[in-house]
Amino acid sequence: MARLKNFRLQKVLEFKEHLEALGTLEMHKAKARQNEAEQVLGQLQHSKDQLLQQASEQLQQHTQIDLNELKIKLSYLDQLHNSIENQYKNVENLKSVVEQKRAELNNAVKERKILETLKDHFQANQKHDIQKAEMEKIDEIAIRKKPSSEESGE
Repeated sequence: MARLKNFRLQKVLEFKEHLEALGTLEMHKAKARQNEAEQVLGQLQHSKDQLLQQASEQLQQHTQIDLNELKIKLSYLDQLHNSIENQYKNVENLKSVVEQKRAELNNAVKERKILETLKDHFQANQKHDIQKAEMEKIDEIAIRKKPSSEESGE
């Protein structure tokens, strides 16, 4: 019977599978960081909206506005605006990181699939070779038996 051969690239395939698992983990971590940053951005925008809503209500009620209180609110509004801009940039950076990790993961998946296809072809060829060797043995046995059955029939 034909000797079974090992797939020579098995270690490479296992390494690619490991890289794919790491890439998946890294992408999920990057996505989690992006989601956290988007939550913070949402909270900052909500705080800004609340502050503007309060100021709008004060203006509609025609209440006396203290100049110092107005300066404090404007300063806080300016800080919120700057924080929102910085957080928006942070979210955009994290989105690009997630896309980069996704691209790396896609490449790792492609490489793994290529190696798996090679392995499948290797196994199919090996199976075909084994079947061919078995058929040759069967044919050889049949040829050996045929002359002996002809001799006894004569």
